[in-house]
Amino acid sequence: MAAESNNGWNEWSKHVLKELERLNSNYESLNTKIDSIKSDVHEEISGIKNDITKVKAMQYTLDEMKTWKKTYEDEAVLKSVRELKGWKHEVDEIASPTQLKETVKDVSELKTFKTQAITIFLVVQTLFGIAMALIKYWK
Repeated sequence: MAAESNNGWNEWSKHVLKELERLNSNYESLNTKIDSIKSDVHEEISGIKNDITKVKAMQYTLDEMKTWKKTYEDEAVLKSVRELKGWKHEVDEIASPTQLKETVKDVSELKTFKTQAITIFLVVQTLFGIAMALIKYWK
């Protein structure tokens, strides 16, 4: 019986050793696969990190451009406001709209008066000329 139990143990130990070898090869295969996956993941992570860095650089550049545009627009608006204020000041120095309206009205009245005065002067001159001619003719 001892020989039978020894024989059974020999077969069983061979089976256990084969199973341990199979498990070890599976374990080594899994480690190899995990290492290759790790390196692939590491490469992907590096690529993603590079992409993130590029995006951040683009965002920084975009933020700078937005700031520059806002500054440029603000300066343009301020320049326009300054120019309009200067123009208004110059116009106000000349005359206000009410003064301009009154001046136009006065000029129109003066033109009418001038026309009337010249007409009356010509009529008086003509009458005076006729009166002188009559006086000279009757004398």
